Amino acid sequence: MKTYVGIDLGSTTTKAILLDEAGDVLGRGITNSRSNYDTACSVAKQEAQIDARFTLFRRAFGGEVTGSDIEIFLADLERSFRLEQFLEQLGDLEETCVGQVRGDRFEEQGTAVKEALAEVFRRLRGEAPAMFGPEAERKSDFFRDIAGSRYLEHAETVAREAALSYDLMLNVYDKSIIAVENRPPSGSLNQKFRSALDRVRAGDVSQAEADAALLSRISGMLDIELEEAYVVGTGYGRVTLPFPKEHIRSEILCHGLGAHMMYPNTRTVLDIGGQDTKGIQINDRGIVENFQMNDRCAAGTGRYLGYIADEMNMGLHELGPMALKSDKPSRINSTCTVFAGAELRDRLALGERREDILAGLHRAIILRSMSILSRSGGVADEFTFTGGVAKNEAAVRELRKLISENYGEVTININPDSIYTGALGGRIRPPRRRGSHGRHRGRFRARSGGMTLTAGIDVGTGAVKAALFRVENGKEEWLSRSLMRIRQRDPLELAREAFEQTLEDAGIREKDLDYIATTGEGESIPFHTGHFYSMTTHARGARHLDPAAQAMLDCGALHGRAIVTDDRGKVEKYKMTSQCASGSGQFLENIARYLGIAQDEIGELSKQADNPEEVSSICAVLAETDVINMVSRGITSPNILKGIHLSMASRLARLLKSIGANGKRVLVTGGLAQDDGLVEAMREELGKMRGMECEVASHPDSIYAGAIGAALWGAFRHQRLAESGTLLKAS
Repeated sequence: MKTYVGIDLGSTTTKAILLDEAGDVLGRGITNSRSNYDTACSVAKQEAQIDARFTLFRRAFGGEVTGSDIEIFLADLERSFRLEQFLEQLGDLEETCVGQVRGDRFEEQGTAVKEALAEVFRRLRGEAPAMFGPEAERKSDFFRDIAGSRYLEHAETVAREAALSYDLMLNVYDKSIIAVENRPPSGSLNQKFRSALDRVRAGDVSQAEADAALLSRISGMLDIELEEAYVVGTGYGRVTLPFPKEHIRSEILCHGLGAHMMYPNTRTVLDIGGQDTKGIQINDRGIVENFQMNDRCAAGTGRYLGYIADEMNMGLHELGPMALKSDKPSRINSTCTVFAGAELRDRLALGERREDILAGLHRAIILRSMSILSRSGGVADEFTFTGGVAKNEAAVRELRKLISENYGEVTININPDSIYTGALGGRIRPPRRRGSHGRHRGRFRARSGGMTLTAGIDVGTGAVKAALFRVENGKEEWLSRSLMRIRQRDPLELAREAFEQTLEDAGIREKDLDYIATTGEGESIPFHTGHFYSMTTHARGARHLDPAAQAMLDCGALHGRAIVTDDRGKVEKYKMTSQCASGSGQFLENIARYLGIAQDEIGELSKQADNPEEVSSICAVLAETDVINMVSRGITSPNILKGIHLSMASRLARLLKSIGANGKRVLVTGGLAQDDGLVEAMREELGKMRGMECEVASHPDSIYAGAIGAALWGAFRHQRLAESGTLLKAS
């Protein structure tokens, strides 16, 4: 059978449509776009071919299917087929993870890590059948999402049981999942279908499998060859598609034409995709007459919702129903996608309801889309909403409301398969609530001799740090420290865990402490005594680590901050990145994950660059797509990373210049301080900047600067309170 294929290679998902010789849709396929576009195309086409097989199965039974045992049987068959696929890729992932356990870092724990991996994957295989059962609900249908979330949960438990580093287990996974995703599932589709048939029959899931004629007809459909007669591609990554130029079409053109094919009277199209939001005006033939789209920022796109879903540990399909429960949407201030995630956490900590926050986020997206539509020429009757966000009920509700308010009664078309609009147009056939903190005010006692024991806890976006200090007669003694990577875990629980670890390492009891100070996002920690602003704590901690430093550059997961202090460590001037997360640790972590590189390998790889590649996008989200394109063009990881480091360093250097850091020794603090590649890039960029002569330094413990500063400021405050007689006297 001849088929005609349209492929829409988007920044987030790749879609494929298969048409038969009559022009009817035979199959649809979707996969998450990968750093290897060829793989994304192959997987999307394969998914469309799988869907086409089920279309052929249904055609084989004609009108016998709907509401019959046959339909039940086919549903069982599809779930069994997906289970076969999942188990195959799970085996590939396990083999790849085990292959990563090599080198110096695994010299002492290699055997233990392999045993832990075996246990994790044993548990994953054991729960797999239930995940594909008739009543099962999954947050995603993509292998990475399903396997990843379950791996993280099991790896944390197994690592704890085996007394292994959780970060080590995560690094093995991060380096392996990219490789597995970039290999299309191997093996014959027909063989998987036949294995799925055997699984259904063995499970006695429905009565229909006993019908030999039914099995015969399905086997006959499997023998039909699906021949690709013509393939056309579009989408963000279309320039990398392995097709001749005449087979590649503009995505604006394809979305307009696809909407016209679905709804011939369409005149305005809104497409909200993973990276782009497009307002398109078309004529009565589906030809584009005008369009506008977002530029240099991912706010108001599908990736915006994707980040929010990750922050809330929810599936994308769960966001809309949750937002629909709101009766008082929050007003969202952040325009940056990554910053919106931080605002989400803040609002949850303040006690705002999840549904109200999500409703506010959905409204923010649609308001931005309405601005784009207005610039494209407004909304004309009929209006068609396409792209993945069109399946989100809350986004649709806000869109209907705002269009009605601004343009009156307009016919709005929304198709369940609207995410495939670009692929269809591309195909061408020749013809946490905040309450009482429970603070320990008045609990601690003044200690004789002027000695204080204090703890500092820095709750960041990516990690929780804790430090324990003894301060006596001006001497600061660092007793112990602890660091916990958050990675989808509860920061407040990790804060308690990190705090208790520091106490255990120092052999000190909690009741012996004089003060527990928090900084960063740690104000909601229930057992803290007082809270300090993170700018102040990083400055104080930096002065402890490097007394000669007069300026600090705090490179955290979400912000970059330049600080100038006086000789006592008091902040005199500062400036920070705002409204955009480019130049942050989260930005670099996202890029590393796409490249399949562990965070502690980034710096060394960057220093190996021989021809750094310039990163054009300033948006932390859009730059990820830049990287995908670089990988597809064969740019090496060292050159990609060095280009990103130089881009980040340029922005941070301008911050330092703006606060008058010229001539000062600058200590880099925060999580990125251990990135030698970024520190080296900072030296290069400052060296090229006129009027800036700075000595850039780092310290092995720079990541603890915030926790150190909190502990030391806590000691200072405690002593002042003791001097004023506010604290209880020692008994």
